[in-house]
Amino acid sequence: MIHRLLHRWRWLGAWTLANLLLAWLISLRYVGYIQPEGAEQWSYLLMVFLGHLSLLVWLGALPLFLLATLLRGIGLWLVTTLWASGLQLLLLLDTFVYAQYRFHLSGFILDLLLNAGGDVFSFSWVAWALAVGGVLGMLAVQGGLGLLFKRRPPSRPVGAMLAVSLLALLGVHGLALS
Repeated sequence: MIHRLLHRWRWLGAWTLANLLLAWLISLRYVGYIQPEGAEQWSYLLMVFLGHLSLLVWLGALPLFLLATLLRGIGLWLVTTLWASGLQLLLLLDTFVYAQYRFHLSGFILDLLLNAGGDVFSFSWVAWALAVGGVLGMLAVQGGLGLLFKRRPPSRPVGAMLAVSLLALLGVHGLALS
């Protein structure tokens, strides 16, 4: 039983690592709005990407690791696919909101989206088609990643990446204090 749980955790760790790489790719959209000058600011930006985004992705995956004690097989795969897709799409939506308004998603923006009707935000059928296509694409990517890592979950890169993430997070906060 413990062996099976460890196998599911290795699988989730590999999936989380793949989602971390995907989150980094999505978050590159923010870099165009940041204008670092010099090697020190670029290294700080790199550590923020490595540290803070890693922390967010690993915290987002934490409920899945807890659910892995209860679920297995297709049930765990389905929940993980939906959960990871939702989080990645939320990050992608945040990059679009930031590109448009220069601030991140918040309760205020969600309230505008949900309660203002068409007064503030109106979307064309093309925007809706792109959104539906994006959701379906993300579900396909997440589902494919889950199946790929279920067959062969790598264990070494996950631990190494977790260590790099923690060191980068400590480095960011160490630089911020100095």
